[in-house]
Amino acid sequence: GVYLRTKTPDKGQRVCTNNTVMKHMERLQKLMGLALKFGWIIRDPFIHFSRKLVTKDREILDDAEIALIQNVDLPDHGQAAVRDMFVFSCYTGLAYSEINALSPCHITTDNEGGVWLVMKRKKTLTTNERSFHVMVLPIALALIQKYRFSPDAIHRETVFPCPSNQYTNRALKIVAEKAGLNKKLTFNVARHTFATTVTLEKGISIESVSHMLGHSSIRTTQIYSKVKQKKVAAEMKFLFMSQQLMIK
Repeated sequence: GVYLRTKTPDKGQRVCTNNTVMKHMERLQKLMGLALKFGWIIRDPFIHFSRKLVTKDREILDDAEIALIQNVDLPDHGQAAVRDMFVFSCYTGLAYSEINALSPCHITTDNEGGVWLVMKRKKTLTTNERSFHVMVLPIALALIQKYRFSPDAIHRETVFPCPSNQYTNRALKIVAEKAGLNKKLTFNVARHTFATTVTLEKGISIESVSHMLGHSSIRTTQIYSKVKQKKVAAEMKFLFMSQQLMIK
């Protein structure tokens, strides 16, 4: 206990945030629960422990910022592919790992000609494997078509060529710089953007958004409704100011 409380990070290591620590504790708590169940320990060491998460605003992009990313000039094919994958995530909500694994077999067409992505969110320590369906919007569909004959995608038998994770992170930094955005672009940001800017703010129900994101509980999705409330408040404030000017 004393070692853990006094240990400082080694050179190059970053300090874990409160929420990262709580995530590790959640996993350890699960393991202790299993140990108790199988009789390997006689007392649950977490019996008086409660995890406390710090609520923080999630970084998202608005419509104008998405457009800047879409329109940025990228002569490098690898960087352009990463940009396209990021934009695809903004319009589908797929995580990086899901885009990396996305293959033609995950794409279906309904009786009315609508194109859908049908995948399964991987099982974790806290959730079971869940199927989710996302309708492919026109911009996302155009990106699928763009890479139909990509040699790398054909070789991998996937929709996108998918460069390495390391290359992807470097490319996203370049994309942000060239688009003039002072934001760190990650696929989590793209996913959050889908949940807010692309869906909730356009009137899609939180239940539908929850399903498309593959959330096991709608409570997980409700954090995005707070972002939506901020937008509503900002717009209503603008309306309030406009009416005040009219009265004067």
